[in-house]
Amino acid sequence: MQKAVLKIITRYFILHSLLFSLSFNAQNKISSEEAKADLAYLHKYFKRFHPDPFKYISRDSLSSLSLRLQNNIRDSITVTQLRLLIRQYLSKIGCGHIGVSPEKSKVKAPDKNILPLDVFVSGEKVFLASSLNSDSTIKPGDEILSIDQNNSTIVLNKLMSISFSDGYNTTFKLHTLNKKQFRYFYSFAYGYNDSYDILYRNAKGEERSAILKGIPVSSDTLIEKKEKKELIFSSNNISLRKDVENNSLFILDIDRFLGKKWRKTLRKSIKHLRKKNATDLIIDLRNNSGGSIIKGINLLSRTMNKPIAIGIDRRPNLLPLNFRLKMGFWQRITPLTFLTIPTKLIRHWKLRHFFIGIPRPFNRYKGNVYVLVNGGSFSMSSICASYLKYKRKAIIIGEETGGNKTGSNAMNSGKLILPNSKANITIPLYHIYYNPTLHNDGKGVEPDHKINYEINDVLNKRDLEMEKVRSLIRDKG
Repeated sequence: MQKAVLKIITRYFILHSLLFSLSFNAQNKISSEEAKADLAYLHKYFKRFHPDPFKYISRDSLSSLSLRLQNNIRDSITVTQLRLLIRQYLSKIGCGHIGVSPEKSKVKAPDKNILPLDVFVSGEKVFLASSLNSDSTIKPGDEILSIDQNNSTIVLNKLMSISFSDGYNTTFKLHTLNKKQFRYFYSFAYGYNDSYDILYRNAKGEERSAILKGIPVSSDTLIEKKEKKELIFSSNNISLRKDVENNSLFILDIDRFLGKKWRKTLRKSIKHLRKKNATDLIIDLRNNSGGSIIKGINLLSRTMNKPIAIGIDRRPNLLPLNFRLKMGFWQRITPLTFLTIPTKLIRHWKLRHFFIGIPRPFNRYKGNVYVLVNGGSFSMSSICASYLKYKRKAIIIGEETGGNKTGSNAMNSGKLILPNSKANITIPLYHIYYNPTLHNDGKGVEPDHKINYEINDVLNKRDLEMEKVRSLIRDKG
């Protein structure tokens, strides 16, 4: 019980500090010359440090974008305005593992009032999922037409333009906005106000307006309550349970590839499935943002009958030791530890290392596998979904994964600090290859059965992916 409480508290503070960083140092101003210098510095060193900066945008196009953003600065701007320009630049790289955060400060940031709404985005429409204040005029399910006279479609396009994702993927960005981050991104992009003027359309088709009082960041509740379920085994971020409607169907729910006793729980779960002669298994990777590559390989080695080889590479150089990149000691020596991995080759002037996984000869699941994914399935969960679909013939259900289906940038990272604004740019230093037999079209793993949610499905808390699996099993036999 104490561990569970500690886990919830830890997640709360991590997520709260991440989202709160969007509002920090909002009013600090820098001159136009300083802002332009920061953008030029970013362009010069980002393309030098990033392992694959021109995968989804040409060198000339990226240079033109940097110059255009610089030329649009005609007067002094706030640090927040500069960070908006930085995010527009970085979003074109097509890398979901990059990040932007403000200068670290020991001074507590002033509290800000943010938009008091959770939303659900469907196509180009924005619907209210829940309101965080006492206003009762606007109801969940109402369509939001504008916020402070900003058209919702235009707002959505702007927020998408400052969000990050792998390649040309959009589901990861939409997943981010469909969660609690929409209100943070909106206030970050349009300003932190004491109140927000909402124009909406209700269930009767009537257009109405409401003025909603903003909520302080410090009082925002970010913890989502999960429905309690009867579990067979569980530990941090992984659990096994039976389906409530089909006792022969098991669900391996993996929230992240991190946590103590994670591998032990996986081992016990697979052993239990074999003991019960389970023929159908759901691996739920929805909202799984990734984690340890070793734990991901461990899952694949217990569910696949073919070896797994995940390659990582970058040009052989001393970039991780460059003084412009800020990182911890263990991050600095990562290139040296990789040299101890015996499987390494030179590919395209890059030193490539391989993480190898061998199928378990005994404690391995051999039945049918259904994998549930959505836009929140990112990084290591995309790697697993890609292997399970293309090399095990597992059935993928949901929406396109947020992570790319053939490779991404990750493993180790450093921070580039811009000289004037002191903004921190997180840059991954390695490229990961996990399905080289596929053509990289800039997309994630596509589902075999695509699921589209409508606002009523969300409000009624339907699980359409689970409903689809049950339907497939009934049809099968």
